[in-house]
Amino acid sequence: MHLNQKSHVPLVRDYLKVYRNKMGYSAEYLSRELDVSAVYYRQIEGGQRGKRLPIELVIKLIILLHVEPLEFLKAEASYLSSYEELNGIKKYKKIRW
Repeated sequence: MHLNQKSHVPLVRDYLKVYRNKMGYSAEYLSRELDVSAVYYRQIEGGQRGKRLPIELVIKLIILLHVEPLEFLKAEASYLSSYEELNGIKKYKKIRW
């Protein structure tokens, strides 16, 4: 880690676990369907893998988890807002629905 880099506190993406469990999918099954490693997917759910999800992954998750797109995006926006608040990041304005 560089001296100027701040480490951020990870925040679990609970909403992903809820959607995944609702479908009865294991993390391993979903990772195979997403064409990513199980470790990478678990890091996404656990909040250790980047702050923002790639749009390609968001689209695949919406399709595989059978979630309404707006519901998914609201859940992710809420996650990002909480992540920024937890880590003292004031980069983006809070989205109000």
